[in-house]
Amino acid sequence: MTVFKHRFTVKKPEQTEQKVIQFPHRTVPQNPAEFHIHFRHKSSPPPEIHVPPRKGVFGTHRFTVQRAISLPHEVARFRHEGRPIQFPLRHDLLQKTFVVNPENPFLTYYVPVGGSFGFVGKHHMQNLPHVGWNVHWVILEEMARQKMGYPSQVGVIHPVMFSFFTGLSPEGFNVLKLMHKKIVGFEVADSDKVSKIAINLVNKVDLLMVPSETAKAAFVNSELKRPIEVVRHGVSELFDVPKSPLPTIPRDGINILYFEVHSTWRKGGDVVEKAMSRILNEYKNVRLILRGGVDNRLCRLPRTTCIQMLSDSDLVRLYDSCDILLCPSRGGAFELNVLEGLARGLVCITSSYPSIREYAEPYGTHFIRDKGQVVVLPANPVHVGKGSDPDPDHAYELLKHVINHLPELKKRAEELAPEVRRKYSWRNSARQMADALGRVVS
Repeated sequence: MTVFKHRFTVKKPEQTEQKVIQFPHRTVPQNPAEFHIHFRHKSSPPPEIHVPPRKGVFGTHRFTVQRAISLPHEVARFRHEGRPIQFPLRHDLLQKTFVVNPENPFLTYYVPVGGSFGFVGKHHMQNLPHVGWNVHWVILEEMARQKMGYPSQVGVIHPVMFSFFTGLSPEGFNVLKLMHKKIVGFEVADSDKVSKIAINLVNKVDLLMVPSETAKAAFVNSELKRPIEVVRHGVSELFDVPKSPLPTIPRDGINILYFEVHSTWRKGGDVVEKAMSRILNEYKNVRLILRGGVDNRLCRLPRTTCIQMLSDSDLVRLYDSCDILLCPSRGGAFELNVLEGLARGLVCITSSYPSIREYAEPYGTHFIRDKGQVVVLPANPVHVGKGSDPDPDHAYELLKHVINHLPELKKRAEELAPEVRRKYSWRNSARQMADALGRVVS
């Protein structure tokens, strides 16, 4: 049967939950040359190479061992000879493969290992096989450095502008265009405008995906000429578990959580400092829980606990250890921590930036009044527009109101949390992405 409007035969997984099969691809050094192991998921035409492949068996997977060949050189040779281009697969590029049904189409997902982009990309890759698209993962920096990719029908670059700013040349991008039927980019817009140089880069892809309508409007208003689709973020299944606070965080009062791992000005760190200085002085039973570095100036505030690195499961427990989430961000394409706070029943106080209002307004979120608009990221070459300017005095008033009415507000937030988890899951995000991919390749 055909699904998602693309021309591939896609077999949906059974209704019962299936585990995504994951395995890494490793390089096996040999002399005098280097050979690469590639796990074959389905029959495909053998790559055209000069050295006959050697076959063997490894566990329950069959694999082909072959020499790595410089892709740009081979493309040039095939073009010169007027021959069809058959790409030798660079198996050493593969980090991992995610597959539920080998008969479904494969895409190549170029994304970093860490950071916020890597975090989002990991959830996309783990969930896409459940909705019809198996995934080959190639580390984005490695693709940009080697200026080559892994052939498949679709290539997803996440984030697409990062690859250009970290060394992907026009020649390297042209190679990707030859390797994939369509190139899709995933990006964010942290303000209401994107620079001309960034738009010129994004206009090279066949489809752009962004996490919010606010981000979409920023690109469209900045003269984007390519199709654009909204694929919203989600929360993982780890958020759908019983509450379990971290034992290292005191629970003898009211805990207010704030995230500032980076981008102090964009995250509204100055607003937090002004409002929380007054709150901590007036309410001796209130603590500030900072997810950030120990050298952060907010660590000097009284009754402040700084939390650094956390596992995915401990991140959920961090939310369970707190009562209120404070997020006076001046911009951002989505602000995932607000969604996560709502999913665990925290009372949220945020800025009025539209990308947050899109998903947070129906769930009792308290929005800080704007004093006007300000540049979100001064001197940034990509996000050159404006965003919210939260009023610290109003943030202080909202904090007082929530603290004084916390029992009833917290009860309502916890009642709404299951609905947030159902509506905004990474599986639903994968479905949105699959639908968008189906439209672009149909």
